Amino acid sequence: MNDLLESVWHNNMNMRIIIQSCYPFLITDVSSDWLNFCGLTPNKVLGKTLKIIQGECTELIKKKEIMNAVHENKQISTTITNYTNSGIIFKNEITIIPNISNNEFIVKTTNIKINKSTINDSFCPNIINNMFNKSYNKKWRTLIKI
Repeated sequence: MNDLLESVWHNNMNMRIIIQSCYPFLITDVSSDWLNFCGLTPNKVLGKTLKIIQGECTELIKKKEIMNAVHENKQISTTITNYTNSGIIFKNEITIIPNISNNEFIVKTTNIKINKSTINDSFCPNIINNMFNKSYNKKWRTLIKI
């Protein structure tokens, strides 16, 4: 795997993933462009779920919207926050297309926005909120002990 290709995006890339149409929605095929961008290998991806590219900034509400569409066998387009293997956060504009005849879903990336800084409140509000909550909770616990 060429680490120099990780997080390199251009519009001509064929970034797609094939996942099973039933729970737990395991990955059955991926494009080489997707693997290169995410910094992963087929061995680390095939048979796994999309949790391998999710993290603290991945929006729960978006995941729920996607799951609702998948359960109804509907196509959906959305933008969700994902991670490369080395932790680079990116906004992943995707379209999920049901392929009922093959009992699978095709997940196509249509655009990528990359932020090399992992702490940016407009890109990842969960990190900032969690930092505040941890700091606030620590102060609160200190006040209770006094």
